[in-house]
Amino acid sequence: MILSEKKFYLNFVHYTEFIYKKSFTKKTKNFYLKKTFLHFNKIDFVPKKIVIIIINLITIISKIFYREEFYKINHNQKNKMCFYLNYIFGFLTKKTNELLISLYLIQSRNIEIIREIKIKKKIKKKYYKFIVIGSGPAGSITAFNLQKEFSDVLLIEQGSYYNIPKTKHPGEEFIKKWENSGVLTTLYPNQINFSSGRCLGGGSEINSGLYHYPKKEFFEKWQKQNKIRNFNFNCIKKINKNLLKKISINKLINTNSNSSYKEFCKGSKINNTLAENISKLAEKKNGIYKKNSMTKTFLKEFTNLNGDILINSTVVRILNSKKGIWEVILNNKKKGSLTCKYLFLCAGSTNTQKLLINSNFSNKNYFNKFKLHPMIKVIPKFKRNVQNGFNDVHAYQITKFYPNFILGEASSGKQFLEMSVLDNKKILDDVKNNWKKMSIYHSTFSFGSGKIIKLPFLKKYIYTYKIKNNELSNIKFSLKTLCKVLFNGGAEYIYLINKEKIKAYPSNFEKIINSINHIKDLRFSSVHILGKIEMGEKDFCYVDSFGKIKKYENIYINDSSLISTPLLQNPQGTIMILAYRNIMEFIKILKKKE
Repeated sequence: MILSEKKFYLNFVHYTEFIYKKSFTKKTKNFYLKKTFLHFNKIDFVPKKIVIIIINLITIISKIFYREEFYKINHNQKNKMCFYLNYIFGFLTKKTNELLISLYLIQSRNIEIIREIKIKKKIKKKYYKFIVIGSGPAGSITAFNLQKEFSDVLLIEQGSYYNIPKTKHPGEEFIKKWENSGVLTTLYPNQINFSSGRCLGGGSEINSGLYHYPKKEFFEKWQKQNKIRNFNFNCIKKINKNLLKKISINKLINTNSNSSYKEFCKGSKINNTLAENISKLAEKKNGIYKKNSMTKTFLKEFTNLNGDILINSTVVRILNSKKGIWEVILNNKKKGSLTCKYLFLCAGSTNTQKLLINSNFSNKNYFNKFKLHPMIKVIPKFKRNVQNGFNDVHAYQITKFYPNFILGEASSGKQFLEMSVLDNKKILDDVKNNWKKMSIYHSTFSFGSGKIIKLPFLKKYIYTYKIKNNELSNIKFSLKTLCKVLFNGGAEYIYLINKEKIKAYPSNFEKIINSINHIKDLRFSSVHILGKIEMGEKDFCYVDSFGKIKKYENIYINDSSLISTPLLQNPQGTIMILAYRNIMEFIKILKKKE
């Protein structure tokens, strides 16, 4: 480590330690501070640059006033200096402080080692008949079925292969298995934190595995507006039935007393909004439910069929030769580039679109757009302990109000509770004392639209997202409904996690929610990234009814990029059904040709 890097690290660590101690009496530990720095180094470049600017400003000010690096000055000097820094650069400093404390909380509250699993088979070939980019649910299903029918398939994944942790979202998982370590945000006009998986198996390795079966009206609307062939609901039901022969789903009966599902179900019944037990991708063995992620199912079978997997390799460009061969250019210098006859893009909505943009495909009228499922969160406090810090989310959700919103539980570990209220000391103190009696619930929507913008010369991307203010009435109604359910279930009070944190009681929550006047007063996040590459036979569709790019031969998109109609539900089930449908059609056609 050169001197400047060492000084930055020391200033970073000491600043993180200093701001953490302002909110928490518990002392920091060097081990967790090092983990925090590792986490920081993998976050998206925009928040990363903001942190770098603040740390550099701290260094400059410290040298001007005290002629020493920040890490060498005493506590009173640090306090005075940070006071002026907050006064001048308030917004940037506030965001930096919240981010650094959040990273430390993630790394220090749930400790579990995530092991890397080695793939023994070496990739020696340069040409494959089929290459699949992306190993999430869509890519895994695509690669497995191709290998089963034809063989000679290579699956490329930009992340590595790790075990599935026993606890919910330990700190190491964010560093090793999440895109940008879970820190990615839209910038304007609505700031929404969103995230996805970056590991073998993709999002299936880190999500809760909820398997929503898509609604009939979703398919009918999509089929009609895009003129998609062979897309009626009876066909989809048959496809789903065939898919579930390969992977099991179960309705888990929650026997954990440390869970607020009983309160949620009780409140939903009283409120006449009965909660539905959503199936999970899991199977029962010896009385124990085990998660059916892609590495445990389709990818396992893919490797058993001698399919090849290349991990830790990002595809930076794709090129089409005159001979009809596709060249896949990697960031992996040892591999350089690979070629294939048939290419399948299954890297997920934003990554697939960024790859198309990097490769100069078509124009921005066809892609650079995406959709999120924005969610708003609340924290209810119950009379009894409802968690131990490591619980998975329960599977009960209120789906009665589809397609307007869905209500359910979010990840509620101590670190996530604390992160939600860092800017309010009084509420934070309450969370510290009562976190075992608290949980996080969400109201999730399917509105708004985003854009992917490539920055010239930097080879970096930023994201924007816009939610129209006319959605406010729907949001208010959903929040009122969620609060009624939680109060009916036994919540003593609820914290509304808007930009301004507010404590609400049964007597005043409706008045508080009615006082919300603008979308910008709310705080959104999301873990579902979809579309928006149009699929169908209409002229505005970039790919045909089964994912083939219309202007090129032998290249297909087969992932969440194709879901352009508002879905609302957890998308994994829909993605799997769609990927299975499309690849089976491709196989049928290719078999006839050959």
